[in-house]
Amino acid sequence: ELPKIRYKTIKRKILDPLTYEQIIKTLKHLDQKYAPVYWIMVYTGMDVSDAVNLKPKHFTKDGWIDKPRGKVEGQNICVPVHNQLRKILKVVPYPLDPDSILFPDIKPKAVTTAIIRAFKNTGLQGYGAKYLRRFVASLLLDEGYSHDWIGKALAHAEGSKITKRYTKVYRKTLGEAFAKIGSVG
Repeated sequence: ELPKIRYKTIKRKILDPLTYEQIIKTLKHLDQKYAPVYWIMVYTGMDVSDAVNLKPKHFTKDGWIDKPRGKVEGQNICVPVHNQLRKILKVVPYPLDPDSILFPDIKPKAVTTAIIRAFKNTGLQGYGAKYLRRFVASLLLDEGYSHDWIGKALAHAEGSKITKRYTKVYRKTLGEAFAKIGSVG
C-alpha cells in the first residue's frame, strides 16, 4: 500500500499593482502585433482569451462590449468602450461577418508569452497578463469602488473571493491617506 500523499499549498507572492507608466514602458518591449490585444486588456480588465476572441457582435450600438465570459459560464463581460479604447479599435480590421473573431491569427498562449517576456524585458520580473486584470481592479479600488462593483466589472461571480485577491491599494494613495491623518488636529 502506498503512503498517503500530503499536498502543500504553494502561495505566490502577489506583486504591487501596475502603474500606467509601467504599462507604457512594457508596451515598448511587446511585439506590436499583440499591442491591440494588450490595450484591450489594459482598458477592460479582460482575460487574454476573452480579448483575443472578441467579435464584432460583442460591440453594442451604445458603445459597450457585452459578451459571455469564456472562463466562467453564466458571467457576462459588460464594459464601456471609452475614447482611448475606441482609438485602439479603429486600427483593428473588422471582419464583415459579426461572428468572426477580430484577431484570427493570434492565439491566447502567444499573447500571454509575449506579455510575460515584455514585462521581464522592462525589468518587471514576475508580472504577466493577469496583472493587467489586477491593474483595472486596483485602479477601481483606488477610485473608491467597492469589491462588489469591481467583481461586476471583471465579470467575476457574485461574492467571489478572487476579486479581493485581485485588488491592492496603491502605495501612493495609502501615503496620501496617512498624510491626511497627520494633518488632523
